[in-house]
Amino acid sequence: MNEGQSLGLNSSANILPQVQNSLSEIEPVIQSGEHIIRIREMKMFEREDLWLSDEIMERAYKKFLEVGKTKGIFSLDDPQQPKVVIISAHSIEHAVLRFLVEDAEGSERASRKKKLCKMIEEPTATIDGSSLQEGYEYSKSLWDYKNIFSFPDAWFLSIINYPTVTHWMLIGIHARSKTFFVYDPQGEVGQKESIRNAIRVYIDKEAASSGLVDSSLGSAKEWTYVECIAQEQQDTYNCGTLVLIAFFRIVSLISRETPLLAITNRWYCSISKPAYIAYRKEIFHLLTDVFEVDVVMSQREARAAAKVPKASIGRQFAGFYYFHEVLIPKLQTVNQTFY
Repeated sequence: MNEGQSLGLNSSANILPQVQNSLSEIEPVIQSGEHIIRIREMKMFEREDLWLSDEIMERAYKKFLEVGKTKGIFSLDDPQQPKVVIISAHSIEHAVLRFLVEDAEGSERASRKKKLCKMIEEPTATIDGSSLQEGYEYSKSLWDYKNIFSFPDAWFLSIINYPTVTHWMLIGIHARSKTFFVYDPQGEVGQKESIRNAIRVYIDKEAASSGLVDSSLGSAKEWTYVECIAQEQQDTYNCGTLVLIAFFRIVSLISRETPLLAITNRWYCSISKPAYIAYRKEIFHLLTDVFEVDVVMSQREARAAAKVPKASIGRQFAGFYYFHEVLIPKLQTVNQTFY
């Protein structure tokens, strides 16, 4: 085979066997909403050891919300009183994450796998010629901007990439309860603390923008950080898979009117190789509107991943129903810890 054929999709996993070898990994295969699923994404679906791309992550969470709304299961986006608001990952990046700089003293005080970062000092410090305030103001143009204090009863969620182009995490902010969390599948102390520093600054910026600096809601110092202890990855490439499960979980719980404290309870799921393959198949089914799935896993795979439930046979929107009704209720939970 020539180089183009060698880069083509290997259909042995039987996910989409009708797709032939492609000229390149960026050859388009399927249109999913505004996103194009290419050969490279198809490879990510059929294996468990590849990092999920931006195209998969963004489209997956949007599709989950769209199907839930279409089926009448979610009513989360009421313009007057939404329950869930999605902050663009690029917005959080430009607003605060890119202004994180290494905290040499903090890193020396404790042994950490990842370096600890702090926010740059205002008002003089800049990154790439942009001040922190300028970065925050610019970030508003990157999404259908809603201030977190404008909808204090809503969960503001964002799937972020930090460090840039290396790792997926999920953050959640809830103004009424003055709480926020960071879910890091690596569970790395320095990394989570760095994000905490950035989110507290974001909260303060939002408060200033709303004129709430002197109110009880305004100062991030008065907010509670919820330590989100959940399933950790044992590899370097399945952060995206676990973050999507975490996102599907919290949205499903919010839609079921779950009490606030229970939403951030600890949870875990199977992380065996067959389990990851099953999760990725169902993400693919979600993105491509698969209506029925006869067999999710072989018997051998099912025995190896006994904790992974099978999708319901004959369900419409199989991928959505797998995560919302089959997997999420099976996740084990315990009470959370506050810091």
